[in-house]
Amino acid sequence: MKLPKVAESIMEFIEGMTPRGLLLLSAVAGLLAFGLFFLVLSSIMPDKGPENRPDMAMVKVVTVKRDIPVRTELKEEMLQVIEMPKSAVPEDAIKDINVVLGKPVRSMIFSGDILTARKLFPDQKEAGFTGTIPANCRAISLAIDDVTGVAGFALPGDYVDVMTVSDKVKDGKVTGEILLQNVLLLSINKITDAANAGGEKGKDSKEGGKVQAVDSLATATLAVLPEEALRLMVASQTGKVYLVLRPFRPAEPYIIDTNYTITLNQGKKAETAPAAPMPVSAPVSAPAPAYTPPAESYSGSYDASYAGGSSIEVIRGTQFSK
Repeated sequence: MKLPKVAESIMEFIEGMTPRGLLLLSAVAGLLAFGLFFLVLSSIMPDKGPENRPDMAMVKVVTVKRDIPVRTELKEEMLQVIEMPKSAVPEDAIKDINVVLGKPVRSMIFSGDILTARKLFPDQKEAGFTGTIPANCRAISLAIDDVTGVAGFALPGDYVDVMTVSDKVKDGKVTGEILLQNVLLLSINKITDAANAGGEKGKDSKEGGKVQAVDSLATATLAVLPEEALRLMVASQTGKVYLVLRPFRPAEPYIIDTNYTITLNQGKKAETAPAAPMPVSAPVSAPAPAYTPPAESYSGSYDASYAGGSSIEVIRGTQFSK
């Protein structure tokens, strides 16, 4: 078979080369083949450089600038966004500052820590009892019973009015006042009294049945303004405090006339009844004294009737008379 002229020329060129030249030609051909192979693979395979490796990819995460105590609400000036390798970032890491603004911290977070969902409370109400207190209020507890505590119908989350009635009567008057209105009830505490039920809780009674313990109201905790807390404590020392349960949607949100006074005995103090007079016994007649006639007028005898019907015997020497 006759080769083309180009192939014949190449063959003649190769046959005329020295062994050293052939070695150099082989090296050049190998480099060209390797370059061609690399170009082909690069075009069909994704780039596997360090920046494109999954474990070396950089992601943005939220970190804290300083130490943040427990139950602190997060603010924008406390946080910053940085880039970190994806392999070093927790799965629940926060990547957007706006998502966590205003949320309370569940545990202590130190400067430079990555902010994660498990370190935060989803809502303020989940931050314990203090999370249920409005920001401008304080929690205060009052002693109550079944009467002053609306018989237990008031529950946490309800709103109540607080009424006080004075224990003292002044000028024959008793006063009462609606001290606070639309107050949030945070909690109601009860005490278990097994003694009033006839025995210990769960202990068998003599009749063969189980003795059930009695739950009675003990305290009510309210959310009030600081100045209202002081007024409430003073009022509790001068009278009895009652909780008045508000309806879900009251017709009148607030009552203007909050004072009431009642007058006892039409404004007069109770008068003391006069003491009953002591019984007076009938007069007793005293016996008439015996009459003794004057010595100068004595004649030896006298009329016995003058002495009230009685008589005496008078002896003068050897003479006597009646």
